Amino acid sequence: MAATVAATYAAKNKAKVLMIEKMAVFGGTSAISNATFAVVGSDLQIQQNIKDDWKIFFDDMEARAAGMNNPELHEVIARRSVDAYNFIKSEGATFENTLSKVGGQSIPRVVSPVTNGEIGIMGPLRKSFLEKYKGTARTRCKADQIIFDENARAIGVQVRTNYRFDPFLYSDDLENTGGTVRYYRATKAIICGTGGYCNDKIMRKNEFPKYKDLVSTQQIGATMSGYKLLLEAGGNMVHSSLVQHSLPLGAILSAKGFMIDPNTGRRFVDELGGGSAVRYNVNVPDLVAKFIQTSGGKYPLAIFDTRTAATL
Repeated sequence: MAATVAATYAAKNKAKVLMIEKMAVFGGTSAISNATFAVVGSDLQIQQNIKDDWKIFFDDMEARAAGMNNPELHEVIARRSVDAYNFIKSEGATFENTLSKVGGQSIPRVVSPVTNGEIGIMGPLRKSFLEKYKGTARTRCKADQIIFDENARAIGVQVRTNYRFDPFLYSDDLENTGGTVRYYRATKAIICGTGGYCNDKIMRKNEFPKYKDLVSTQQIGATMSGYKLLLEAGGNMVHSSLVQHSLPLGAILSAKGFMIDPNTGRRFVDELGGGSAVRYNVNVPDLVAKFIQTSGGKYPLAIFDTRTAATL
């Protein structure tokens, strides 16, 4: 989503933009996700008379991050969430008339696109980019290298067109040599929307081996290709072993739910770690992963009431 938003915003401001995508379709994981996100000061909060403040949002994020975060970036997110929301709405994104408190939010501020990420957000943004602002987009085009001039200024990218991602390779990035090499010049900037990397088998094995055998909810092309592009250009990854778990968490279950061992019907973890619904037990994902590994691949059961179900 970040790349599409950036491309649309740049094109709206009169930049000549080429958006490339290595897969056959645009959107990445955002297109197949619920694409919910937290917004302070949205029209929905105003309509429902919900009092909120960016500082409260900031504190919620800080509590959930448990010290493993960059507070300055959290502040940017908290302060500018409504700007991002208003921008994509102005470009046709549509949202349900509901707010929730998932993800450790203490106040209802999480908005949900109509149907899913593709229909509610990605499709409308792509239409604006292509039709309203006359941007150019190319699929099956994989960026392999950022090109620098003698002054270390990024001036273009080396790509492969007619590239076909092969999901049956152990590492598409290392083994797939298909496609035709082309070069694109950049006159103003190069923006990289890397997406996730949880479907990169080598990365998962090295960075978070406890989760290497679990199923990833990211799209199949979520590999290290974008990150490798930036690493080879001199970038550096930070906290690469910290991933967003889709396993049941205390912040979602709150005090209204719990997890049990399906073999015994008994709880096996303190979902909240003795804390509040916002300060969930950060060890839950590790404990669930350990449970799955020691139970022959069985998953724990999450049980919660209808009030919690309505917020998922």
